[in-house]
Amino acid sequence: MGHMISRLLSRITKDPMEQKNIKHLGLNMLIQNADTPLYNGTELQAFQARVGLGTGQMGSMAAAGTISTVITMFLCTSLVDRTRNRVNATAWAVAGMSLFPLSMVVMCLGPASFRTPRVVYALMIAFGVITSVFVSLNSMLWATVFSRSIRFEVRGRFMGLIGVVGGIIGILIGLVSAAALKKWGFPHGFMIAFAIASTLIITSSFVLRGIRELPDLKGTDVASQVPPLENLKKVVKMRQFKLLLPANVLRGLGDGAGVFAMAVGMKRLGLSSEYAGYTTSMVYLAGLIATLLIGFTVDRFGAGKVIPRVNSLLAIGLMGMVLVSNPILYLVSFLLWQTMLTMEGICVPLIHYEIVPVEVIGAFSGIRLLTLTAMIGLSGLVMGYLLESIPALVVFGFCALLKIMAGLLYAYGVKIFNREQQSAAALIEDTTVGV
Repeated sequence: MGHMISRLLSRITKDPMEQKNIKHLGLNMLIQNADTPLYNGTELQAFQARVGLGTGQMGSMAAAGTISTVITMFLCTSLVDRTRNRVNATAWAVAGMSLFPLSMVVMCLGPASFRTPRVVYALMIAFGVITSVFVSLNSMLWATVFSRSIRFEVRGRFMGLIGVVGGIIGILIGLVSAAALKKWGFPHGFMIAFAIASTLIITSSFVLRGIRELPDLKGTDVASQVPPLENLKKVVKMRQFKLLLPANVLRGLGDGAGVFAMAVGMKRLGLSSEYAGYTTSMVYLAGLIATLLIGFTVDRFGAGKVIPRVNSLLAIGLMGMVLVSNPILYLVSFLLWQTMLTMEGICVPLIHYEIVPVEVIGAFSGIRLLTLTAMIGLSGLVMGYLLESIPALVVFGFCALLKIMAGLLYAYGVKIFNREQQSAAALIEDTTVGV
């Protein structure tokens, strides 16, 4: 087994340190990809629905976490590029993310009074807000670690490899979760999923500590020599930020309907609890398919050209979930939506990693994620209450349109930036020749 892994790594890169980073980064990503849907996806939506929470309450809980995320990112965005020990800081942030699923385990194991709508609503807001601080820090720090640990030329292949292995593991976890939910139901079946999630998160924090930054990717650490506010102003004024800001805003607004995909399915089609496990498997199968496609498309054509097609198919899957009339077709639509959502989630960071200088990638990613998170929270809050008063078809249709527009704007922004860079390079060359 070890020999097979070594041969596989040698095909990706010949650098021993980069191979080691790929092992640790890959294992960390596999673990986090495996645990996230177990406590922050359809499993959570199904639990909330079984408790008796409405989509409006779900949206307001998401909004509370979003406010905490935005505040954290605003306060810390200018500091992430100044962090010296980035790897350990990221590992501690990951460990803190386990608080939310651990609180869910307590709710499931505790007396019935722990699972009344009022108590669950209050506890989820409290622990959601606390955990969002760690999630925000991890999101921002991750960009500083990833961009300094693996070279640009191999990132597409790395993502493809992780997607295949992670997809297989995740599908199995989803099926186990579905079996647990079917056998033990509410609340103990959910408790198993949340317990697995918290265990995996803590494990991934230890795995992260084995990463070592590549010397040629460390950059000049110029951000640590610049006052924090000046660094923020620099990022906001960057041409890359201005070009991609409209796309990031529309992307976040378009994600609002997806927050309620499982809850809407349970309401429209009467899906039982075990479908939360099936959709979890669909999330991982989608990840497997998406990252295979990423490996074949992004390295060949570039993320900027792939993203508009991805978002168009994403919109089709989103609409399918509110148009189909049976559970099987719902799962097919869910799979298409998740596959394209995963591809979008890979393409967008790769676009930014490609065109943003490594010295400010942390601050740039922080502001981008702050914008994205704020838009998702706003959209989730509004869409949650709208779903209680107007047809889901209208809400999902509006979000599908926003996703299509976002894909087109990403492609346009990258095209304009590359054209401007080529023109600037040509001008410098002409000037040099003239001298």
